[in-house]
Amino acid sequence: MVAPDADAIIDRCAACGHDQLYFQKDFNRKTGIALVVLGSIFVPWTYGLSLLGVTILDYIVWRIVKDVIVCYECQAVHRGYPANPSLKPFDLVIHDRHVYGSAPPGAEEGSHH
Repeated sequence: MVAPDADAIIDRCAACGHDQLYFQKDFNRKTGIALVVLGSIFVPWTYGLSLLGVTILDYIVWRIVKDVIVCYECQAVHRGYPANPSLKPFDLVIHDRHVYGSAPPGAEEGSHH
């Protein structure tokens, strides 16, 4: 498929054409976890200030890093496109419907407990 124009509002996956998408921060999860682990390791010597430092760093990164659009079906990541106001953050129930064919028992789409 051809990539959409840079100013296009993404409402379908450019890779598979699926229309269920979500947005998330474009940040490497392994790097984030490594920072928290590193901050935790130094807690005994920093009296917890290392965790405060990691929290401040996390907030700064969260403010700077842009959102990406991700397809629930094929996990394709769409970077550099304007925000689509109709998209919502990741929803585990929708994800489970794509992966397992149904939501877990008792789960309702859109509910966040």
